[in-house]
Amino acid sequence: MYDFWFTLGTATIKPALLDAIQNAGPVFDFVQRIIVEIEDGEQTLRPSAPSAGLLENTPTTAVRAAIAKYVGAFSPAAPPIGIYCAGRLSQLMKIPFFSSTDQAHTSFRDIIKLANQAYVKGLAGGAESKLPSFPAFLGLCLVDGQLVEGFENPGADVKQIVSEFGISVDSANREWQIATAFADTDEFASATQLLMLGNMNPWRGTTLEQVFFWDGLSEHAIP
Repeated sequence: MYDFWFTLGTATIKPALLDAIQNAGPVFDFVQRIIVEIEDGEQTLRPSAPSAGLLENTPTTAVRAAIAKYVGAFSPAAPPIGIYCAGRLSQLMKIPFFSSTDQAHTSFRDIIKLANQAYVKGLAGGAESKLPSFPAFLGLCLVDGQLVEGFENPGADVKQIVSEFGISVDSANREWQIATAFADTDEFASATQLLMLGNMNPWRGTTLEQVFFWDGLSEHAIP
């Protein structure tokens, strides 16, 4: 999962990563997927994700290689990229719009454009972070609203998670300065609203990429 966070954060800092992915030729075959859970003889129909689909070997492998090449050039601390990360990015790139009510301005590119604008505002003209894990932390912020909600009054759980990225909850810490300013922008709010709550987003019914346990969703994350 770290590779997905890192890729999403790198795209936030360097949106040209999406061009590298597009040039690799992502393919995602949308299908209707119906999931029925049976527990103690009781059947439960899980919510259907509107953007479910299937991956294809050759194009997904090409996307994996393209992401690995780009993030590797961006940072010597870039993690190896797995096929899941490549598949998820293929899906995100191929979803035509994340909100059916505003189809012209809610593609993944639009979301990353907003995230980049939020990042630039978060820098406030100051220095960028040199912390190797920082792109991954930015990516995590985009997909875990519970984490971001805790920024205002960080509890022990938020401080623990932040520390796992090598960041301290301290107004003098540059990474904390950037991250909190990033998450406090209107552009960040718009980007995450579309990405995670748009009615065509791929996380409906389950969560896979979050660091907190989301009751009602995370239970179903492992097939």
